[in-house]
Parts: sequence; structure tokens; C-alpha cells
Amino acid sequence: MILGAAFGVLAIAVLGYWQWVLGTNERETLAQRTALDVVERSSARWINRFDVRLRRTWHGRRLQLRLDRAGVRWRMADIWLALAALAGLTFVFSSRLLSWWFALFAAAAAVRLALTVLDRREARRREEFVGQLPEVARVLSNATSAGLALRSAIRMAGEDLDDPAGTEMARLAHELDIGTPLNDALDHLQERLPSRELSLLTRTLIIQARAGGAVVTALRGMSETLEARKDLRREVRTMLSGAVFTSWIVLFLGAGSLLMMNVIAPGTLNKVTSSLIGQVILVIALVMYAGGFWMIRRTTRIDI
Repeated sequence: MILGAAFGVLAIAVLGYWQWVLGTNERETLAQRTALDVVERSSARWINRFDVRLRRTWHGRRLQLRLDRAGVRWRMADIWLALAALAGLTFVFSSRLLSWWFALFAAAAAVRLALTVLDRREARRREEFVGQLPEVARVLSNATSAGLALRSAIRMAGEDLDDPAGTEMARLAHELDIGTPLNDALDHLQERLPSRELSLLTRTLIIQARAGGAVVTALRGMSETLEARKDLRREVRTMLSGAVFTSWIVLFLGAGSLLMMNVIAPGTLNKVTSSLIGQVILVIALVMYAGGFWMIRRTTRIDI
């Protein structure tokens, strides 16, 4: 009785192990097929086909470059659909307060504001990268002084540094690994994050790669120079922060006054935008506010 029970348990265990092995093999085969099916289904979706078509256009390539500069990982089609939805919703809600053509203007302004947010994110990421350049130069200098080649030093910088410098250095190392020349890879980096500091660093690396010389000494001197420029940029930005804030107050003051007027007397905006005199006055006011914003920003823009 006991021997039969033990034999039955052993048979069940062997059968279970056999089924587990078969299931493992089937899962591996299914995973391979599933990966291929996922790629095929992904390429067959209309959103992905639309994304590919957008990337082939000049505007699509330009927008993709801006997304790369800002560090946004969205698809091109998602960006376009989000902008279209934003414009449509803005037009629907604005048409209840304004005339139809002012509602169109509000929709276009909403899209432009969204692109301005993208510009701000791009500028902030570029400033963060420029702020990390002294650390990048130090890491490259320490790695090369330890006997590593420049490509290995770049790969180490991509692993050790935080984003965005770490991400960009890792991308640069990947381009070098797949056979991209150093000059072209550095040009791609300069195209994604254009700045004088990065241009100075890339030119130094290119000259050292071509002519040779004391790479460690050059990178250490570059690190000190970039650190001094970083401190100077911080001081200038602190001095001009009040004027920049004033420019944004001027920009939103006009829109806020219009909304306040409509809250006090409901329907005022619709009446103003429906008459010719009101339309002319609003256009003149918008031009003056935009001109004031542009003048303040021009006077506070200092290239270092």
C-alpha cells in the first residue's frame, strides 16, 4: 500500500516535471513569436504609420529634434494629436465667450503656449547640461589620467553622471560603439544641446583626438574654465530674475484684465469681439502687450 502510494507520488512528480519542461519550452517559443507579433502589430497600427509619416516631413524632423533636446520621449503622433485636442477644446470653450475668429486666435495661442512650454523645458534641460559640463570634464580627465581611452572615458561618464549629462554621454558612447566617427558623434551632441560651453569642450576633444597632446591637462583646464562660466551665468541670471518676472506679468496682465471684465459684466467679451471697433481695439492692445513683452525680454537677454 505504502509502496504503491510512493510510486504514484513519484509518477505524478515525474509527470509534473515533464509538463513543466514542456511548458517552459512552449513559453520560450511563444515569447519569440510574441515579440515578432508585437513588432508586426505595432507596425500595422494606424498611429505608428502616422508617426512614421510625420517623421519623414521637415516639420516632423524639426519637432523630433526639439523633443530630443527637451528630453521628451513621446511619439510624434502623440504630440500632434495632443496639440489638435488642445486647439479643439480651446476653440469650443472660447467660442462661448468670444466671437468665432477670436476663438480661432485663442486656439492658436493655446498651441503656441504649449510649444512655449516645450521651449522652456528644452532651455532648462540645456542649462542643466551646461551646469554639469565641469563635472563631465572632470570625469573625462580622471578617466584618461587613469589610462582609459577617450571612448571608455565617455562611457564611464554616461554611467556615473546624472541626467541629462549621463543620458547624453551614454548616447554619445552608443554612437561611438556602432562606428560613428568622433567628429560626427560630437556634432550630433552639439546639435541636440547647442551651447558655447559644449562647443568649447567638443572642439577641445576633437583637436586632442586629431593632433594628440596632453588630454588630461586640457580637460582639467577646461573644467576650471567651465566652472567659472557657470558661476558667472548664475550671477547674471540672479540679477535679471526680477526683470524676467516683470515681462511675464506684463504678458498675463492683459488677459487677466479681460477675464476680470467679463466676470464683472458677463457677455462683455462676446459683445466686444463681435463689433468692429472692439476688434480693432483688442488687436491694438494685443500688439502693444506683445511688443512690451518682447522689448523687456530683449533687454534682459545677455549672451555669456
